[in-house]
Amino acid sequence: MDLKSNRIHLEESLKDLKQKLVALDMLMHNTTIVGDPLRNSNSILKNYSKSNPFATDNKSSTNQRL
Repeated sequence: MDLKSNRIHLEESLKDLKQKLVALDMLMHNTTIVGDPLRNSNSILKNYSKSNPFATDNKSSTNQRL
């Protein structure tokens, strides 16, 4: 078993996963902003940004690991 090869594969998989999570985050954010204007309110945007692990103002350990 080649540990170096496995580590490289794992790092590539993590990079790919991070890209997909960022794309999903952007999609969710855009949907929240440009979705149904009758349903969107400041409270929805506030709740979304509080629960968003990729928010720039959230300096959690999860955000730093990715």
